[in-house]
Amino acid sequence: MTPRTGLLLLRAGLVTIGAFLVGAGGWIALQAVRNPDVRTRRPRSLDADIPFDHAFWSPLLWTVVVGALAVAAVLWVAHQRLRRGDDLFGQRHGRGLRRRGERAFPSDLP
Repeated sequence: MTPRTGLLLLRAGLVTIGAFLVGAGGWIALQAVRNPDVRTRRPRSLDADIPFDHAFWSPLLWTVVVGALAVAAVLWVAHQRLRRGDDLFGQRHGRGLRRRGERAFPSDLP
């Protein structure tokens, strides 16, 4: 795989994460407006005498946003490193796992 192909794949991944974030965030916001009475269930570990009444939608939205941004950050760092010309696999140990008989490198060929 060439660095250009890698950059295209990382850009496609970033666009996909962005589309997912917009789509999922919009859907969650729409459901929150339509169903504002949906509440989270009381955790079993929480004592019964402690009041617990929280909306379901805000923690779900935060989880989706934070998760998507974390994935996007990893892809962005890989994209920046590849643009600088870094070898993303330069510091790995060993040659990785291969199935029996699979040849991964020209030096492995007989």
